[in-house]
Amino acid sequence: MRFFPTSEEKHSSKPGESPTFFRTPNAEPLEQKLAALRAEADAAIARAEEAEAKNKKLEQALLEKEQEIKSKDHRLDDVEGKYEEASTQLKETTERCVGCSRLGTPR
Repeated sequence: MRFFPTSEEKHSSKPGESPTFFRTPNAEPLEQKLAALRAEADAAIARAEEAEAKNKKLEQALLEKEQEIKSKDHRLDDVEGKYEEASTQLKETTERCVGCSRLGTPR
């Protein structure tokens, strides 16, 4: 029984392959399974990267919408303030006009 490969066995494999000396009879199915797992992992990585890119775009869109809402809320607050001011002025002017007409004084 030999424990070390012969020089022919050391150099008989192709680059990137396991030396033939270290191969077992069941190596082919294992290599196929390993190749399938690598392909599956590569596909999963590609899907993950795609999902991350999509998530980043959606987060940016969400941020833009939140800023738009904040801007519109500020604008609404300004319009409501102006409405309250105009409503108060109208009420005061109406009261003065009513008071003036009762007293018979010109407006």
